[in-house]
Amino acid sequence: MNRRNILNIKPKVLLSASLLTIGLTGSFMFHEKVSLPLVLFSFVLIVFIRKLKIYNEDILMFFCFSLMLLFGLNGITISGLIYILAFGYAYFVYTKSAVIFSSKVDVYKVLLILTFLTNFFIFYEFTTKNFIPSLFIELPRPRVMEMDALFLGVFQRARGFAEEPAHMGLFYEFVVPILFMKYRKEKPRIVFITFLITSFLAVFCIFSSFTIVMLGLYFLLFILFKTRLKLKIRILIVAIAAIIGIAFYHPEFFNYLDLAVDAISNKILMKGGASATDRSIRFNEGIQIVLKYPLGIGAMNMSKISPYPSSLNLYLDLLMFFGPFVLTSFLIYIGVIVYKAFKLDIWSLFASTLIVLAHYFIIANFWYPYLWFLFGLIQYNYSALKSSKQKIAELPYA
Repeated sequence: MNRRNILNIKPKVLLSASLLTIGLTGSFMFHEKVSLPLVLFSFVLIVFIRKLKIYNEDILMFFCFSLMLLFGLNGITISGLIYILAFGYAYFVYTKSAVIFSSKVDVYKVLLILTFLTNFFIFYEFTTKNFIPSLFIELPRPRVMEMDALFLGVFQRARGFAEEPAHMGLFYEFVVPILFMKYRKEKPRIVFITFLITSFLAVFCIFSSFTIVMLGLYFLLFILFKTRLKLKIRILIVAIAAIIGIAFYHPEFFNYLDLAVDAISNKILMKGGASATDRSIRFNEGIQIVLKYPLGIGAMNMSKISPYPSSLNLYLDLLMFFGPFVLTSFLIYIGVIVYKAFKLDIWSLFASTLIVLAHYFIIANFWYPYLWFLFGLIQYNYSALKSSKQKIAELPYA
């Protein structure tokens, strides 16, 4: 292998290794808002600075960020300033690095490998914690002690590489729709089948109610609108046979199913459970603050007039901290991105973006990479599509 080939391999190795850390959002952290992927993706931007691309919608986000600085300076604190800077930096690093990754490596293959690694770690965590606790080795990550992490009141839910099971669910909302559509027709089929089964079991082990509902809805819509009638009938028969078979060998199956349905519905309706109750209280508190201070209270100032630092709703936080102008500009940016995702006609990318955006109604962790990375993928693919159409139009026979 000559020197030139070696140099060509190194960037791909660097990028692939860095991208593999995108799931480490709640472990091996330097700070709450400074994760390992943020540091490595920043390094990627420095190394490939010449590949940096700015798109039209980035100007919209810059305008939104400028408004955050303007309205967030009301009663500004150090934590408030960090919030604003971290928001802008997370957007810039993850969207721009997504473009670089897309142009240099097979993003989907790296995400597939990461998903397999994550699945097997979750299996390890779930089985050891519940059946062989002495074999579990805790990762360096924050633990949310006040939240109930039990599944059906019996099993301890896996947290994966996040600090909470629901936050780990965000990872699956990000990768499953994309990888499902990417690999469902590729060979060997064993890769796709293994991915599907292990991902389903991993989501079961973390038992994030929102993730189960949203991915369930995704697959339901896929079956209804993206499959032929014969396949619909086969899926229905297999599902009914599986339920009957499980119920026959485990008569208590329907009791557990009833408990699971109750747990999911209670989480969605914010009824019962420490997590649901906490979210409901914070949300109502945030609404009251918005009604009292319609132009915003300043970044991270909720704790000055309330027992809580956040409403656990990204959109409500932006409205509460910065007022309606910032939220409106952010929603306009999202509208442009979603429109481009729709125009791409990549159903999985469009669906994944909508699911992750919906998840931010129940969390406010903007420093997680998944949403911004999706935005970057959309920017890259839309730009590539537009460029290819322009090249075709310029051909003499076009």
